Amino acid sequence: MDKKIDKKDIAILLELSKNSRIPLSKIAKIVKIPKTTVKYRIEQLSKRKILNKNYAIIDMTKLGFLFHYEIFVKLQGISEELEKSCLNKLKEHPLVGWLVSTSGRYSFICATFARHPSHLYEIVKYIKSIFHPFIQESFVNVAISGEQYRYPIFKDSESPKISTKNSFSEFNSIKLPGSQIKLLKILSENSRTSLTEIAKKLKLTEKTVSARIKKLEKEKIITNYTCQLHLGRSGYFFYVLLIKLNDVNEEIKLFLEQFPEIFYIVKSVGSYDLKTEFYVEEEPRIYEIEREIYKKFGKIISETEIMRITKEYYIRYFTDV
Repeated sequence: MDKKIDKKDIAILLELSKNSRIPLSKIAKIVKIPKTTVKYRIEQLSKRKILNKNYAIIDMTKLGFLFHYEIFVKLQGISEELEKSCLNKLKEHPLVGWLVSTSGRYSFICATFARHPSHLYEIVKYIKSIFHPFIQESFVNVAISGEQYRYPIFKDSESPKISTKNSFSEFNSIKLPGSQIKLLKILSENSRTSLTEIAKKLKLTEKTVSARIKKLEKEKIITNYTCQLHLGRSGYFFYVLLIKLNDVNEEIKLFLEQFPEIFYIVKSVGSYDLKTEFYVEEEPRIYEIEREIYKKFGKIISETEIMRITKEYYIRYFTDV
């Protein structure tokens, strides 16, 4: 693993995680270093691939999508080179929102967008076509709601939870014009794209672009601007812990939120009821967390599964399909 990042880098990343469209001048004022230094540090963090991406989180339920289905796949007999090649091909599919390779029972997790069951069928069929005949096992979970918590490097700072998926009760469908769809795509791929550059791409004025962004924010179609970090390059291990319950219990989520290592909690319907993600500084810690969960809720837990995320291939919260 790479060396850890210093306090100034952490302070810069904290501001980007809160609002990845924040101007460099504001970051400089908060962190108390020159704007040129902020720019240089961000470039270096990107070069080291600790800062992977700045992006907008879009509430896709407002656009008629269910975000999202999570597909877990176990491969057998495939070469490492071919597996990587197939995963790189899979991440280009327009319905893929999140793709990671994992160690443990499953080889990779693919989260997808879907307007209707045929979209799920399409992506499952596509996965089977590119990984045949190496698929040994697979299953699909339906994500009902999810919350992203602060990265552990921000544990000493205030950083609010980010809601990344809405419940079905909030499902709606808004028809947006093509120019606004293009605007959402730009911000979902790089939220730090300037108004000038966006205006040029969309052939609009900066004033019009600014007004449309504010409208999308007001309507809560754009819910957040944040960043994707790769903490594996700064001393952390990234794990998924799946939990299957034999009884309904809301207290377990509150208990999970108390762990400083927690990063993400997804409530699901399917083979597992909860998908949790943790960043730990030492690998044995994830097993300590599992034991603590069993100690508190062992009577209602029927099964758990631990997987280490070995590579995050792709993340986005928007598709224009």
